[in-house]
Amino acid sequence: MPPVRNRAVATVVTPAHPAAAEIFDVLGGTLPVADEAALSVFSSVTGAVSSHLHYLAVVCSWAESQGVPRDDAERFLRGLFAGLSPAIADTDTPIAQVVGDHETPGGLNEQLRRSFFDEHGTASLEHALDDLHARVTRP
Repeated sequence: MPPVRNRAVATVVTPAHPAAAEIFDVLGGTLPVADEAALSVFSSVTGAVSSHLHYLAVVCSWAESQGVPRDDAERFLRGLFAGLSPAIADTDTPIAQVVGDHETPGGLNEQLRRSFFDEHGTASLEHALDDLHARVTRP
C-alpha cells in the first residue's frame, strides 16, 4: 500500500515479535495487536482507503457539474484535503475532536457531515465494514 511505501502507517502484526518489529519499524512502524481478531479488524478498515478517495472524486465531479473546470476543482480539493494531514497525523488529538476542530457550529462542514452521515449513511458505512470484516474472517 502507498502509505506503507511512504512510511506513513504502522504495519499491524500479531503476535508481537522482535524480528517483525525490526523489519516493519523502518517502514512506518509496527503496531502489535493482541490476536487474530484484532488483526482482522485492522485488515477490514484498510478497505476504507479508496472510498475516502472516491468521496473526493464525487465532490470534484459535483463541482464540475456546477460549471467549475475539473482541473481547478481537483487542484483546490487536493490542496484542501492534503492540508488536513498534520491534523490527522497528530496522535494526541482523538479523531472525533479533529472532526469538530474542522467545522464551525452551524457551518457548511457541519451541515454536510450531518446530512451525509445521518443514521442511514452511518449505518450503510458500518454495514459495508461488517461485510469486509466477514470477508477477511471467512475460513
